[in-house]
Amino acid sequence: MLALFTLLLILPCPGPGAEAQDGPGLPPESKTFRRWPDPVVADCGLFPRLLGKEVRFLRLYARRDGAFLPIPFQVDEKDAKGNFVLLSGKEANPRDANGLLDKGEELVFMARDCGDRVRPEGLPPGIEHSEELRLQDPLRSCHEITD
Repeated sequence: MLALFTLLLILPCPGPGAEAQDGPGLPPESKTFRRWPDPVVADCGLFPRLLGKEVRFLRLYARRDGAFLPIPFQVDEKDAKGNFVLLSGKEANPRDANGLLDKGEELVFMARDCGDRVRPEGLPPGIEHSEELRLQDPLRSCHEITD
């Protein structure tokens, strides 16, 4: 069986005055996000290229100081009715898990773990699928980024 590895880049929305950098050879945008120790909870529906992929092959990376570093995360899986799948405890329902990334499920990681923005040409070779998530601090203003 071919293992599917995915890359999900987590990055901050640049602060005021940050210039978008396009084209090959340009450096990534530096991280400006400074939240600590807040969790980030994102609906997996935000990652259409990853929907239907096996959760066990999902990897989450952030680029810091020129290197891609794995960051801890969890996917909170839900059953067909939208209830959380619980692996243990009094109301455990592990048989309701399908092991696939589905819309409505939640990706959770810590805000402090986000990294610098990387353009597609800056990704390491061998990445089958990737998604980018831009974070915005709700307590600070952030200008709109257009692709």
